[in-house]
Amino acid sequence: MKIVSLTPSATEIITSLDLLENLVGCSHECNFPEEVKEKLKVTSTKIQPNLSMSEIDRVVKESQENNSDIYEIDHNMLVNIQPDFLVTQGLCDVCAITESQVAKALKYLVNESGKVTKVLSLSGSSIAQIIEDIKRLGNEFDRVKEAKEIIRKANKRIQDMMALSKIGKSILFLEWVDPFFGPGHWVPEQIGLAGFDSPLGLTGQNSREISPSLMRTINPDYIVVACCGFGLEDNRRIAVRLYENVHLKGLKAISEQNVYAFDADAYFSRPTLRILEGANQLRWALLTRSSIHRCIL
Repeated sequence: MKIVSLTPSATEIITSLDLLENLVGCSHECNFPEEVKEKLKVTSTKIQPNLSMSEIDRVVKESQENNSDIYEIDHNMLVNIQPDFLVTQGLCDVCAITESQVAKALKYLVNESGKVTKVLSLSGSSIAQIIEDIKRLGNEFDRVKEAKEIIRKANKRIQDMMALSKIGKSILFLEWVDPFFGPGHWVPEQIGLAGFDSPLGLTGQNSREISPSLMRTINPDYIVVACCGFGLEDNRRIAVRLYENVHLKGLKAISEQNVYAFDADAYFSRPTLRILEGANQLRWALLTRSSIHRCIL
């Protein structure tokens, strides 16, 4: 059985089901676990490196307006691989290969080789739906036992976190800062599991652009920066610059230097069960005022 994953979250789930050897190709963004970095990369991005956040936002919006693709699939590589399964996502056209691109690639595969490749599209936008995606892949790949054990451990961890005391303070979670975007999909759940309140965002819904005036109205106890596509150090640099933003002057979180940064790619941006570790990190970092995550002047 040969599997190609077109999104990092699918790659994480596939390898957690003990299918690393069956994974013969993955996306250019797949970097966990470490072993997948050596796999064939079947996608690429049109976004140039070292662009600012506002420039990336502009490229994305122009792509949407022009109905053009941000990412590309290497059709020739897919033909050479001859995968039995293509695993993709239907959650976000900004974050990865789109379903329409996969449909085009599938036609290309059939036309070239006559081989039928099964497409599995994941779209978990909440913790419960992520668990359903794991169950589904376990069934498709004959890894039912492994999937059940992963889900059992996840449910136990969720129960343990729900039993912890509530902090009763608010977090403004930023998934992007130029422009500002609030929390979406599973992130409000993560904040709740950590024991905090999220005044913005509803579980399962997309992240939305927010204004500085709304941020001032909310006046959160904490600001958390976990910009999609960025690791801890990059998000720390982004977070520190919030103190210089004239529109945020006077916010409680800014005045008290309660701005924190996290590794978004690993623990917040991708629909895998590592988001449970993200919730745990969030609680620990804010309660202990962790110097690893707290960003001060």
